[in-house]
Amino acid sequence: MGYFKGVLTAITALFLAQCAPGSWSMFRGISQEKATGLAAVAGGFLEALFSPLFWLVAGLLFALLFAAGRFGNKAR
Repeated sequence: MGYFKGVLTAITALFLAQCAPGSWSMFRGISQEKATGLAAVAGGFLEALFSPLFWLVAGLLFALLFAAGRFGNKAR
């Protein structure tokens, strides 16, 4: 169960890191690009994955969520 909780925490941290700072930077350049629709959004997602800010936020969120998940498991 602990392994599953860690994997779920990592996926949640990646999703939240993509939504938090990536949302405004992803749509910022759409008006200047020629790509439309899903191609523009996919390019924004790919750009965010290579951003150091994305990985910094994802790491911090993972640490906070992982610690919060382990904090309440003391009483058995």
